[in-house]
Amino acid sequence: MKPFSNVDYAPLLTSEEDGKAEDVDLNQAVPQKPTSSSNLQIWILIGSLACTLTSVLLAGFALPVSKQSLSTPPPPPSGDANLPRPNQYMGLNFIDYTRFKFDPIVNFPPILTQVDSKRPDFVYPDDSRRWLSWIGNVCPDDRHFFINSTVNSIAQFRALDYKMESCQVAINIPSPEEMLNVPPPPSGAPGNKSDFTINPTTTEGVKVQVWKLSTQNDLRVTDLSWKTRPPREKLLETLTVSHDRLAISSPFHCPQDSLQTFEFSCEPSSGDGCLIDFWQDKKEPMLAMYILQSSTHS
Repeated sequence: MKPFSNVDYAPLLTSEEDGKAEDVDLNQAVPQKPTSSSNLQIWILIGSLACTLTSVLLAGFALPVSKQSLSTPPPPPSGDANLPRPNQYMGLNFIDYTRFKFDPIVNFPPILTQVDSKRPDFVYPDDSRRWLSWIGNVCPDDRHFFINSTVNSIAQFRALDYKMESCQVAINIPSPEEMLNVPPPPSGAPGNKSDFTINPTTTEGVKVQVWKLSTQNDLRVTDLSWKTRPPREKLLETLTVSHDRLAISSPFHCPQDSLQTFEFSCEPSSGDGCLIDFWQDKKEPMLAMYILQSSTHS
């Protein structure tokens, strides 16, 4: 093997040519041969350009598909798609609960929206109270309760915990005196807890019908309207809602982990003057509509 066989040498200058050394360009005297590293760089550049072109083509193809999927939501699940939910409380049925006492729990609806009989196809927006803060977009867990002569509220709950299967629908509106010491919302946040309306403000209050709806499917707020709302199963109760009074229904059975769906409407005899408008607030003094679950352990 000749380790230096591929090396080119430039001839040394003679003594006569020493004075002309500055005019000699050695790089011109030695022709440069392409190396394997330069070939590799060329192929890397070609590969990068090919990958970039492929990504652009794929993005252009996927964009119309994504727009179509966003504008056309998938159909609601059929009965066959409602798979059974696993038991979250395995083995608890072997415990003797007669020695224990369990306090009621407050269950707030994860879904609370409106439907309008005058606009049967209109779908109310969800998460309309989000706001921009210095840390980014904030989506509070606020839900809007609103009813009048044409607009009803629809709420859906999931019965919580083990053997807490005695439920009551409740609406609590604090007195004006309790609202005096309520702090204002954070800077930039919309609304105020004291900004609620109940009409008429007489001592008789507002008559609110609570309808049990016939469904065991999760509601889709993105396409819930007057036309698509679940059918009414029965009138659960008529509540009288007023300031400084807890309006609560009679107990009813709510099986563990079941969906409980209700529609709230003004009593027809109330006429156009019926109005309740507030945003759910879980902090004291509580301004909210919720379910109170009590123990059925025996």
